[in-house]
Amino acid sequence: MSVDTRQASGERAGTRPVRAQRSGVSKGQLKKSQTIAPWVLLAPFLAVFLLTFVLPIIYAVFQSFTTVRREGLFGEQGVTTVFAGFENYALALANDAFTASIGRVLLFGIVQVPVMIILCTILALLLESASAKWPQFFRAAYFMPYGVPGVIATILWGFLYIPGLSPIIDIAQMFGIQLDFLGAGTVLWSIANIVTWTYTGYNMLIIIAQLKSIPGDVYEAARIDGRARGARRCRSSCRSSGRRSCSRPCSRSSGRCSCSRSRRCSPPPPPRSTRSTRPTCRRTRPRSRTTTTASRRPRRSSSPSPRSCCRSSSSRSPTGSPRRSGKPPQRGRRGRAHDRHGGTTDHHRDGRGEGGAEAPRAGRRIEGEPSVEERQRPGRGHQAATRIIVTAILTLVALYFLVPVYYIVVAATKTTADLFSTNGFLFANMNLWQNLTMVFTYDDGIFVRWFLNSVLYAGVGALVATYFAAAGGYALAKYKFRGSNLVFGTILGGVLVPGTATALPLFLLFSSMGIANTYWSVLIPSLVSPFGLFLCRIYAQASVEDAVIESGRIDGASELRIFHTLALRSMTPALVTVFLFQLVGIWNNYFLPLIMLADTKLYPITLGLNNWRSQVDRLPEFYQLTTGGVLVSIIPLIAAMIVLQRFWRGGLTDGA
Repeated sequence: MSVDTRQASGERAGTRPVRAQRSGVSKGQLKKSQTIAPWVLLAPFLAVFLLTFVLPIIYAVFQSFTTVRREGLFGEQGVTTVFAGFENYALALANDAFTASIGRVLLFGIVQVPVMIILCTILALLLESASAKWPQFFRAAYFMPYGVPGVIATILWGFLYIPGLSPIIDIAQMFGIQLDFLGAGTVLWSIANIVTWTYTGYNMLIIIAQLKSIPGDVYEAARIDGRARGARRCRSSCRSSGRRSCSRPCSRSSGRCSCSRSRRCSPPPPPRSTRSTRPTCRRTRPRSRTTTTASRRPRRSSSPSPRSCCRSSSSRSPTGSPRRSGKPPQRGRRGRAHDRHGGTTDHHRDGRGEGGAEAPRAGRRIEGEPSVEERQRPGRGHQAATRIIVTAILTLVALYFLVPVYYIVVAATKTTADLFSTNGFLFANMNLWQNLTMVFTYDDGIFVRWFLNSVLYAGVGALVATYFAAAGGYALAKYKFRGSNLVFGTILGGVLVPGTATALPLFLLFSSMGIANTYWSVLIPSLVSPFGLFLCRIYAQASVEDAVIESGRIDGASELRIFHTLALRSMTPALVTVFLFQLVGIWNNYFLPLIMLADTKLYPITLGLNNWRSQVDRLPEFYQLTTGGVLVSIIPLIAAMIVLQRFWRGGLTDGA
């Protein structure tokens, strides 16, 4: 038995736990697969990124240093491309219109961006406050304009800016105010208003997501700190009036009478021959925050109440007779009180009040005193007033976001004559079905084709871009390979490049490849999202655990199978967020289709509606087509934004 015991103990002490063997995979094969896997996952994203971002930028930089020289009057003797150095840059900077446009953009950013950030921050704080009523409705109302494409938002607000169509201008004229939203000095701020209306809800949702990620303990600590400041103010006031007796609690918020939250007013010492009765403060344990309903009710008792205890008989002499007016007792260095007769008074330590009554024990709530919850809870009147003010502010801001949509609903029910002859906010003759019939049947149903084109561009592009971003973000988050930081930095730089900067050089590249004016010319640039990869990388680091990946490798799963079966499930909230980002961005895209497409049958809905809008001066019936088309085009995206905003907010919160 002893030998077996020693053998067992030796096994426990000397052996190490053996790692589970990976089924059918050698160590060399595993290392090789982990080396190749990140590049396989990154390859689709990098291929499209190089084609649509890197090559157009390099091509644009190269072309900026060249110029075209024509021989002859009309170039009949030949056209050559020569190196021009910085000649093109000098010509651009010498153009007064170009330099003025740069100044306007800077002014626009300096004013509009801070105003929008302040507004969305205030809205986020109000919606997350306890006084906010109907936060889901207000959140959806503020976020809804983000689903409206920029071109359609411009058309929508354009009706509100045009004299004769705008009910805002008509109402202002009733009060003698002349408004000109399209004047030389106001048109820039009219554009800023459209941008603010479109993106405030989107930024507000991001701030709300970050507020959700703050632990609740931080808020609780702030509340406690606020009450502690109230207690310190109470302490200073008590010290400044040290000769007066405490006849009530010093602070409603804390309900305590002295230097800290753990002290309460105690009754005076019993009257003795040489001692005066002054109110003193005794340190006790903090009372429990939980009290029963019955304990909150004041009960009649023979023991003196705190108020009666605090009202000391300072007007009486130590023997119980009335004290004559004179100098009040003075406190010595060691806490003794000297009366006018020369006697001293020590602070009582026996815990008994006047008449020998026992003082309240530590941790017991004084009868008749409000509970901790009642002291910390603001009054009902204060809560009601705060809620009314917050709700009124949120309602006024909601009107700002909802009035343009309401206007386009009303305008879609009117004829062209009613648009100019009736108030824009009031319904006239109901002509909605006739307008919608005209929209869907005009030019052999071209509007339906535009709508399907937008569904193709946005749906397929967003789906593929989300997968590419998820694969690339997972590879950069979970694999350590040479050049990963360089790859990620290059991709992250693509976030800073606007799409308008690469549209023209991309058109020249696609023209040389023969794919301009096709579906591919709009679809291929939509397959890559640098910001989506950045978001997926952050989320993969936070949600996909290394232990899960290691367990999959132990079970013999390949790296690609681990990504598709384990990682994608953990990254679902981030995938929904990236999909919505890309869907809205592609659906709202206007400049790239304008550059790439010449065939009207390939137009997305944004380009087609702007084409109708440009013809209203020539054919007035296009007003009915434009208003009806705008109404039909915004319904799907608005519905998607309202339904899916919680997934969007959840993805931003979990990835924070």
